[in-house]
Formats: sequence, C-alpha cells, structure tokens
Amino acid sequence: AEYGETFEGTSSSSDSSSKRPLMTVGKTTEDNVIQFLQVFEERYGRVHPAFHMGSLKSAMSAAFSVPADSKRPLIVFLHSDKPLTAHLFCSQVVCSESIAHYIDQNFVMWVQDLTESRLQQQLLTEVQSIFGTDGRRQVEFYVPDKLPLMIVITKVASSPQVFAVFQGDISPDLLMAQLVDAVEN
Repeated sequence: AEYGETFEGTSSSSDSSSKRPLMTVGKTTEDNVIQFLQVFEERYGRVHPAFHMGSLKSAMSAAFSVPADSKRPLIVFLHSDKPLTAHLFCSQVVCSESIAHYIDQNFVMWVQDLTESRLQQQLLTEVQSIFGTDGRRQVEFYVPDKLPLMIVITKVASSPQVFAVFQGDISPDLLMAQLVDAVEN
C-alpha cells in the first residue's frame, strides 16, 4: 500500500495486541520499553529500528557521551494510539526496512508511548529535568495533539539541540531524506 492508503497489516481493532497498552503507568522505564517492544512487534512485526532500552537520559548518554567518532544523533519517538495516523506511521514509516536500517546505522532511538495522560506528564517532567523549562515547552507544543512524531536531537558544541521534528503524516521518502540530512549536517 502507498503511504496514506488503507493498510491491512498485522493488526486490527479486534486483535488483543491493539488493545494492550504499549506502556503502563507505574512500571519502570526499562519494563515499559520491554512492554513497548513486545506489543509493537505483535502489532507491526519485527522490522523496526532498535529501541534504546533505558531512560531518555541514558539514551542521550548512548548518543552523545561516547568518543567523537561514535556520536550519533538521537531520535525521540513519541507515540500515541489515539491519532488515526499512528497505525500508518508505525506500519509504513517506522517499520520500513530501509528506514529501520538507516536509523540503526546512524542514530540512537528512544521511544515513549503517550497514549495515557499520566505518561505524558511523566515525559514532560523528565524532559524538564534534562532540558529545562524551554525543552518542556517545546515538547508541550506537540503533546498530545500532534502525535505520533520523531524529534531528532543533535549535539551542537556542548549542548543538545532539536535538529528536526517529524510528525506522523510524513511520507517514508521525505523522512528518509530528512534523516540523511540530519546525519550529513
């Protein structure tokens, strides 16, 4: 199916995996990432970028607190089951074999499900503790109404900077071009 067309994939509204939450309030970050991975693969299959198995802070360390030749941009993938675009974005963009491979080779990817409002508040608190009030405001602009999305963060001089934000209506080809741009610049 072309992007934007109806997708008849690995899940439907009657599947139990489509009803299981990707993350649960009250679980540890690591347990939630494991749950996200399990449910995501039940819904969309095993072709997807590797998800960093830890907190946002540890994902930033994996991306930026390494020798210079190992530094990679960070993708923060914020997901919600509520928007109609979420299924298409996951099945046709995130799970595109070429995009998944490119992300794995060139980025660290961290995921957070924001379907539940308490998970949104947890994320905003974590973002504020890392990036301050300005970072929190940037994320609040998108959450919850403009999900799903990917935020590409690069390190400029000594501080992380938002390089780009890709919303769930982006085509696979445009996302790939923008990811290449993020790596080359």
